[in-house]
Amino acid sequence: MSTIRAHTLDIALLLLLLVAMTVVLVLSALPEPSTPFSISPSPSAAMVSPSPHPTTASATPTPLPARQPTATPTPFPTSSPRPTHTPPQATPTPQPTPPPGSSPTPLPLVEQGALLPHSALFIRRHNDFSTPSAKGIETLLTQGLVLGDSQITLHIVDPLSGIRIPTPEPGAALSARYGLVEIPLTEKRDKRATHYLEIALRAATDVDVSVEQAPTANYVLVIDTSGSMDGPKLEGAKAAVRALFASMRPTDTLALVDFDARAQVVLPATLVSEITPQTLNRALARLVAGGGTDLNQGLLAGIDEASKGVGRATTSHIFLFSDGNPTDGVTDWLQIRAEIARRAQNTPFRVSTFALGRDANRRELDALAGISGGTYTEVTDPATVGDNLQLELQRRDHLRAQSIRLRIQIDPRLPIRYFYGHDQVEEPVARAALTLGAVEEVSPTPSAPSVVELEGEGIQVFVPDLAAGETYWIVMELTIPSDYDGEEIGTATASYIDTRMHAPRQIALPLMRSASRLKLPADLVVHHALAAWTSETAFYTLDDIAVDDLSTATDRLEGHLALLQTAYGDLRTVWLKENIEAVEQLLRLTTMIRDGSLSRRTQSDAQNLLTYGLTALGRAGAGFSR
Repeated sequence: MSTIRAHTLDIALLLLLLVAMTVVLVLSALPEPSTPFSISPSPSAAMVSPSPHPTTASATPTPLPARQPTATPTPFPTSSPRPTHTPPQATPTPQPTPPPGSSPTPLPLVEQGALLPHSALFIRRHNDFSTPSAKGIETLLTQGLVLGDSQITLHIVDPLSGIRIPTPEPGAALSARYGLVEIPLTEKRDKRATHYLEIALRAATDVDVSVEQAPTANYVLVIDTSGSMDGPKLEGAKAAVRALFASMRPTDTLALVDFDARAQVVLPATLVSEITPQTLNRALARLVAGGGTDLNQGLLAGIDEASKGVGRATTSHIFLFSDGNPTDGVTDWLQIRAEIARRAQNTPFRVSTFALGRDANRRELDALAGISGGTYTEVTDPATVGDNLQLELQRRDHLRAQSIRLRIQIDPRLPIRYFYGHDQVEEPVARAALTLGAVEEVSPTPSAPSVVELEGEGIQVFVPDLAAGETYWIVMELTIPSDYDGEEIGTATASYIDTRMHAPRQIALPLMRSASRLKLPADLVVHHALAAWTSETAFYTLDDIAVDDLSTATDRLEGHLALLQTAYGDLRTVWLKENIEAVEQLLRLTTMIRDGSLSRRTQSDAQNLLTYGLTALGRAGAGFSR
């Protein structure tokens, strides 16, 4: 009886299981009920959903975002394979925030072509006038870069000489000449331009000079002591101060200013004869790295110290050492520029800048130097800072003209199209956008009011101090309409201090269209203009590389090469052919680096060779023969 009961229970459970399975199958076959709300897709569903529109590559390169600083930054992207596509994540991984002041300048591409004002302060864009260092690439320069059965040997263009610019009259420290030449090119930088205008200066050759005649040095060293300067950078700056002090004369003046989140004068402007080694060491001991970076206050404190020793018989120079961006106080570089420009209107001083390390904002520090006619130095080895200061100190015994200011007044009826190698003091640093052929018409935008109140009218430029035999020139593009009836298009004035006579001087040039003994040869003006154009292209290409935009760098060199080849068809000159050969080799290197077709070792060699070649080409035609 119990066995029968057990079998009956098993059969009942089996039937119950079959009924349950049937219900599940029926329910799963039913349609989903409509609901009055929608269900948001889950993160995983969003991650795998394909885009309804395929992605297409844009023909025009878009500005790249600012790169995050790396532990060992290089001016080139590493030659790694292109990344494969990965689906977007539902929750992006937060990116680390870079420390304040450490992000590099984005250097956006900016269209050019708007008219320039007839009255404004312009600053040099690049102010490193030294010979590029060939350290570590001597073999590459002599033997070339070997690529299988072929090799690339750079053609280095010699820096332009100012030998054809006339020397000053006997007893004069400076000569000034001008050139006004119709542009003889089929392909011009600006289709609207008709003439080149050049202003050139040349210092008298050296003569025997006594210590009493040479200007006394009034030096102020402004040193960044923010936290990032700790270590070799700050120690290198201190060593440079000691070496400079040991070489200065008793009648010279020295001052030290340091700045982090605030500025302080650690050594007031003092005659070197009154500074003991112990006094100097105590001042240097106060330079301790830590805190932020109030670069503006540091510079203003330095200018205040320099103004205490300003005079016709002195050369006043402020040397700024920094490795980053301002993070405290005034952090806008344009405001910092404007304040220096305002102070420079009435007080004769020069600001020269030293960029220490890869994190330094090189373009902005370069622009600061260009405001007052100073120099810019990129320091890769802090131990060499003292060498640069020593060279500057030695130059003072050979200076013939200092505190030089050019003022160029052009008839307002004549449009000023372009000023090679210069920007208005109000303009942010940027790269020139690429153009197909010559510059087209750009709709002018209303000019912003100048941030600097100028003394008098005209385009104004502070020129570097000129030592014996040195030459300096600038080139502009103008439009002189065919129906223009004026004989004199304007005037150019060079004001300066004769360092031997300790007296102010001035040269005025009437800019005449007709023949004049003050005119430069026409072929020289064209040579200088094309060299300035090539110099700009080289420097802009370096900027492209600095922001890892190798596509734009390649396109820039390709476009300029085509223009030089067209110009060679017009002019047939030896120097133009040399420029073409140099750009061809640089373009070849840039293309190979962009394509990533080289081994790691060859890639590194190509990068170093390209940087050297572009730098040498840029400085060769920059308009300053030292």
